[in-house]
Amino acid sequence: MAGNTKRQENKNAIQSGAQASTMPCTEDTSVAGFVLKTGKYGGLFKRKKKPGSDETIDIWIAPPIFVDSYIVGVSGGNAGLELRWKGRKKEYQFILPKRELAKRDAEWFSTLMDLEYDADVAEQAALRSYLCRVNPEKVKTCVTSTGWNEGNIYVTPSRIYSKESEGDIIFMPKRPVSPYSKAGEYDEWIKTIPELCKTSSRFSFALCIPFAAPLLKIMNIDGFIISFEGSSSCGKSTCLQAASSIIGGSECVKSWRVTSNALESIASNSNDTTLFLDELGMVSSKDLSEAVYMLSGGQGKIRADRSGNARQHFEWRTIVISSGELGISEKLSEMNIQARAGQETRFIGVPMDKEHITDLLGYSSAAQLVDKIKETCRTIHGHAMESYLSSLTKEFWENEPGVLSTLESYMQAAIARFCPKSAGSQVVRVAQKFALIEAAALYAIKLGTIQSNFDVKWAVEDCFKAWLDARGDTENLEEKAIIDMTLGFIEKHGASRFQDIYAQAGEKCTNRAGWYKSAKDDTVYYITTNIFKNEVIRGYSPIVAAKALHKAGILKREDNDNYTCRIQIKGIGRPRVYKIVLSKDENKEDNTENC
Repeated sequence: MAGNTKRQENKNAIQSGAQASTMPCTEDTSVAGFVLKTGKYGGLFKRKKKPGSDETIDIWIAPPIFVDSYIVGVSGGNAGLELRWKGRKKEYQFILPKRELAKRDAEWFSTLMDLEYDADVAEQAALRSYLCRVNPEKVKTCVTSTGWNEGNIYVTPSRIYSKESEGDIIFMPKRPVSPYSKAGEYDEWIKTIPELCKTSSRFSFALCIPFAAPLLKIMNIDGFIISFEGSSSCGKSTCLQAASSIIGGSECVKSWRVTSNALESIASNSNDTTLFLDELGMVSSKDLSEAVYMLSGGQGKIRADRSGNARQHFEWRTIVISSGELGISEKLSEMNIQARAGQETRFIGVPMDKEHITDLLGYSSAAQLVDKIKETCRTIHGHAMESYLSSLTKEFWENEPGVLSTLESYMQAAIARFCPKSAGSQVVRVAQKFALIEAAALYAIKLGTIQSNFDVKWAVEDCFKAWLDARGDTENLEEKAIIDMTLGFIEKHGASRFQDIYAQAGEKCTNRAGWYKSAKDDTVYYITTNIFKNEVIRGYSPIVAAKALHKAGILKREDNDNYTCRIQIKGIGRPRVYKIVLSKDENKEDNTENC
């Protein structure tokens, strides 16, 4: 009502013949057709000529609005305006992308109204015209994504870090993003949260992870997911809360219960930082299977516009910290989806239970300690990452080779310490991710973000060994899965779907998978190529499977050019088959002799 009264007062003043020059206002007529007046009767006016006269009349359309600067991207494009106006309780600043003015909807106008800008709805087109025409002298640089940007710029939703003047850079995200909250003081955080987390390798490890996210790009490492897995009330969610206190408050922790489109948007707003997703049980197995590749791959689905051209899609680099009662294999198996080795190297499950809390720090129970950590995180958060990024970006821009060399040496030392020398490539890839987390936390100690008595190496190594123990093997998972599938198929169907190679012509074998030949020490199974591909190793490449079986000494080759061979079968001819040789002696270890 107050806004309507003010609009009517201004309209009445103009319509009663009061001239602009006699009103207690200061005028700016730099935009043709408009006049901006400040003072008692201030506002944005349309200036029109009176019919049949050279005299002009000013028509009020909106309160005073100031365009402080023109905004443009580092390499051009992404134009926008920096707006400012006064509300009833505060002064507002708003970044308006100019592309919004060209859209059919009026979402930009609704946003201004929501922020106490009481413009005349009937004059929306006039306000749009003014904003399209205005051309302020001051120009600022804009960036549209969080994380590392062109021109030595690093951005979070709360702050911009730049080698040059930070005041001349504007963050203009393509999707709404809220700044991180703060509570308490940094000195309080560094003395309390790390000390409380030192009681558990899992809590300590979780506290190390956020420092690694800003290093993904500069160390050329893809994003990944760390998931704390265990039974209810063992401290999984506490890991997320402790880690998120480095960045902000509870608003940082999201739920897995989101749509695919929303997850893309959330991930893009977490570029080069950490994304927290709680309660894995709330996402479907199908969605999780796709999300693992999407989140670690750093690219959303590419969609078409009305013309059939590809729309601009979301991109990001992020580390996800997750929690859930199940690991990825168990979760996917709920819908009979087989977990791929690639998923299990991107989605890294760290087992957890209450026994991992080794020191209660004088509290009567683990539950009481966990409650203390949660309460402290609620009252002290949002400072550590600012301190870390301030020092990290400054050192990186001043001495990039030195920073990279230090981080690389930290990583190499970590891998040498806890990764088995005989490990397969997949275990090594996961070890590199743990090593990155250790290197980041050690660098945070070097920068003074965490106190030097925080035992990073113990926490990272203990969690890596727990992951490796749960995995059960240091070899590549594809090879183990292929061998298990092949042996399982023969064990299940050996007596019913494999026919004696010496059987008389005309003997029937229902749904035949191949033939077998029994010798003194071994049994040879000849599996047809079609059955091998579509049933035995379904979902894997036949070439990859054959190489794995040959490496294990199970598949025998007749020549070096093929993994298959031809055999003579009465009444059938010479079908091409895979030759699988299994020893009858269960204690026999060497299976590589030719038969």
